[in-house]
Amino acid sequence: MLGLVLQKGLRLTVLGLAAGGLVAAGFGHLLSSRLFGVSAHDPATFAAMTIVVGGTALAVCLVPSLRAVRVDPLTALRGE
Repeated sequence: MLGLVLQKGLRLTVLGLAAGGLVAAGFGHLLSSRLFGVSAHDPATFAAMTIVVGGTALAVCLVPSLRAVRVDPLTALRGE
């Protein structure tokens, strides 16, 4: 159960990170005049933001999946 919930949540996260990375790389030159001390295509910044967003998404997916694991299946079915 834990793996199923995490897999579904993290699949969306990976797709979102990939799409966001492509959009950020494509439109980075538009924001280059507003960036100070970092280039529009700085790999360290892209990596750091991917780690921050990915870690946050993992934590957000982990809380409901741990709750789902703790529920007794018979109790959940009776509540339906």
